[in-house]
Amino acid sequence: MSIRGDNWVKFGAKVYEHVENYTVAQFGDYPDDNIETMTAEDCIKQVRKYVERFGRNQRGREDQLRDMLKIAHYASFAWEKMRREG
Repeated sequence: MSIRGDNWVKFGAKVYEHVENYTVAQFGDYPDDNIETMTAEDCIKQVRKYVERFGRNQRGREDQLRDMLKIAHYASFAWEKMRREG
């Protein structure tokens, strides 16, 4: 496996942990979560929100790392919605 691929697997595992331990616990799971009411465009707007927030305030390192997980998670929502639409 490449180093890039290995890093992606490690990051993916962190995203998975975030989804299971934070997102689903707080907001519920498919198909009963509020993400199902959002469009792919709505999800991309959320990605932008977290990208634009990066480095603009006094958020600590852990909060910045969590925002990176949120960006990946919303990107996966957009990807899934676009895939479903064909």
